[in-house]
Amino acid sequence: MKREVRERIKIYIRNKRIQKRFFAVLSVLSLVVALGTFYALSIPALTLDDEAAVGISESAEASPSPSAAPSAQASANPEMIDEAESTASPAPSSSQAPEPTPEESAQPSASPS
Repeated sequence: MKREVRERIKIYIRNKRIQKRFFAVLSVLSLVVALGTFYALSIPALTLDDEAAVGISESAEASPSPSAAPSAQASANPEMIDEAESTASPAPSSSQAPEPTPEESAQPSASPS
């Protein structure tokens, strides 16, 4: 009978050690996942904040936009509104190449050898 009790105690102690190790490893992994998720989610927010800060400082230093002036003079000269609208949204320049379609980008380009 004493032998059975000793064997059960040994098994209990061994199982308890395994549980402690498992809990420690699981805790470390969950901490890594939590920190990694926080980091991955904060990077886009940080870059957006930097872009917004740059945009704010540039707009504060820049002169007033030309599209703001014609709206104040709308009743005085309606032709100026048409000119301001045409200059406010410039057409894409011809120096920029159009973006390739997904089919074109999937095909390997033949490079001269």
